[in-house]
Amino acid sequence: MDRILAIIQPNVEKTLEPAVIENTQRKDLNPLDEAEAFQSMIFSEGYSLKELSQKVDRSVSLLSETLQMNKIPFDVRDECRHYGHLTSSGHCIFCYRLLPPPVSV
Repeated sequence: MDRILAIIQPNVEKTLEPAVIENTQRKDLNPLDEAEAFQSMIFSEGYSLKELSQKVDRSVSLLSETLQMNKIPFDVRDECRHYGHLTSSGHCIFCYRLLPPPVSV
């Protein structure tokens, strides 16, 4: 057999966008995952905050606050995910700000 049945999708990002938007509408989505999804849409699609806010039906200020979580170091994000006590982006950022500053050696 020298043929296969295949569907060719020329622009994968365009097919992923609806899935990302749908996932960010879930009520049980971890705020860190939501922040990473929004950031990926900004990078892959080149959206401004205003354009993204229209796509996902969120205010620019809420998106800006949520995107701040991407500045949290990966190890701290992993700890937050591990304990799973995140209720909002504000909660996560507040907890991060309570941490002592990193010590340089």
